[in-house]
Amino acid sequence: MTVQIPVFVINLPESTGRRASIEKQARGLGFNPHFVEAVDGRAGHHPLFDRVNQEKRMRLKGRPFKPGELGVWASHYQLWEQCVRENQIMVILEDDAQLKPNFPEFLKKGAIVAEQFPYLRLYESDFASKKLATVEGFHIHRYWRSPLRATGYLLAPEAAKAFLSNADEWVLPVDDYMDLSWLHGVDCLGLKPGCMLEHTEFESTIQTRSAKERLGLIHKMRREAFRHYLRSKYIMDFARRAFDS
Repeated sequence: MTVQIPVFVINLPESTGRRASIEKQARGLGFNPHFVEAVDGRAGHHPLFDRVNQEKRMRLKGRPFKPGELGVWASHYQLWEQCVRENQIMVILEDDAQLKPNFPEFLKKGAIVAEQFPYLRLYESDFASKKLATVEGFHIHRYWRSPLRATGYLLAPEAAKAFLSNADEWVLPVDDYMDLSWLHGVDCLGLKPGCMLEHTEFESTIQTRSAKERLGLIHKMRREAFRHYLRSKYIMDFARRAFDS
């Protein structure tokens, strides 16, 4: 018998419009989401924020984390822990997700997909990629470059353990960290076509800023060097995995 994968939605209680959007989509698509209260980075210190390596963050990125970025990090981290604790395959959504008509079909087939691919982004990025396989009618691709965003993804305990085991210090945003396949060993894969839209109708609550950030020349040079370092590591890992497969 086909068992539908549970869907967990990260949501701040005040974000009622976003919750209503997910609830409306879920009713139309015939599934019941589980809403998880997000960690509010603006609400003060949270124990998980101790994982931030502030010195390294400032040296490599030139600015501290925004409160929203920290809240997103902690919210995803806690669901990774739940995935491992309950030994449960799950789909994790952020509350601005825009779902496509084939989303319920993926929920039915996702457990079979996860046997081969324990982590998959469910939206379709327009970044270049290489097709790896077709499982239950879903086409699995490996991205040539980091597709960013953690709006929606399939997660099995195997991948959650790997994410957790290498998340002792936070320097990058969580979606960037999830793309560091060469660090934690979780391949950067996604569906093409996806079962979610890549873009959202909601404005970001993380990226908005009151004033334009100004970085000195040294910080800019360090940030660019770090960006190129990450890019080279990603490409080398892609090439290695492509050769192995």
